[in-house]
Amino acid sequence: MAEKKYALIPHSAGELAYYDTLVAGMVPCKVLRVEQDGTRVTIQVTATRKAYKVGDRVTDSAYHVVPRTSVVRRRFTTRILTNYRWVDSCV
Repeated sequence: MAEKKYALIPHSAGELAYYDTLVAGMVPCKVLRVEQDGTRVTIQVTATRKAYKVGDRVTDSAYHVVPRTSVVRRRFTTRILTNYRWVDSCV
């Protein structure tokens, strides 16, 4: 069976996202800056979740920051669609 190829949807700074953490779950945030060709992202937390407080700024791998449009919530599970990439707003 042939594998289908899908285009990656570009996302940039200023968008709402979730910071995917092991302990606090999906923490709502806003992307402030995309660095190093889309591999590092600086975010600002927009809701308090366990150790993360409103207004905290975190810089982490873009792998842990998921656009809100790529999160599908069902009754008993949350699924992350991986058809996205972070790009510099200057590009």
